[in-house]
Amino acid sequence: MDKEKLRDFKIANKRAIIEGLIVESTEPSIDWETPNAVTDEKASELIKNYFALKNELPKIDSLSTLYKILEAAKDQNRPKKTITLIENRVEEVGGETEEVTLADMRGVS
Repeated sequence: MDKEKLRDFKIANKRAIIEGLIVESTEPSIDWETPNAVTDEKASELIKNYFALKNELPKIDSLSTLYKILEAAKDQNRPKKTITLIENRVEEVGGETEEVTLADMRGVS
C-alpha cells in the first residue's frame, strides 16, 4: 500500500521532483522520552525505592522535576535520607532547597 502511494506521489509530482522543487528529507525524531519527564506516579514510585531514586537523580537536570519529586517525598513523609538526597541534587543543579509555595509558583500547580 505504501509503495503504491509513493509511486502515485512520484507520478503526480514528477516535474517538481526533477526540477528539485521537492526534495527528500529525513523526518526528525519524535522520541520525547527524557529523564526529566517524570509523572506524579513515577515520582511516587521513585521516592519509595531509595536505590532507584539514587540511580535516577543524577540523570535529572530539571529543577521543576526535582522540586516535584521533593514535594512528593515531603507529602508522603519519606525518610530524612531520601529527602536529603533529593535536596542535595537540587543544590547541585543550582536551585534552592527552600520549600516552594503556591505563591512562589504564582498559581501554577
